[in-house]
Amino acid sequence: MNIADIKKKNAEIGEFFFSPETLKFFSSKIFEEVLPGGYFITRETPPNEWPRFTVRKAEPGGQITTVSDFCEYSNHLDAYRAAKGIV
Repeated sequence: MNIADIKKKNAEIGEFFFSPETLKFFSSKIFEEVLPGGYFITRETPPNEWPRFTVRKAEPGGQITTVSDFCEYSNHLDAYRAAKGIV
């Protein structure tokens, strides 16, 4: 499973997690690496704050769930370690 497959499946079920409008609204970046089980990392930049990172999971049906708290991690490495610990 790769991020392109995840994006396609999410769009096929009519969700907008990866739409340009959604990504712009949340100032999001999607990291390309997908860990076993469909885990991946996103970066969001809340207004007037530094970027923060969130662990997500691509569910088999195409839905995206937030595994960590939203914007829980202050850096990519901590989010990645948390995702690896889940796997």
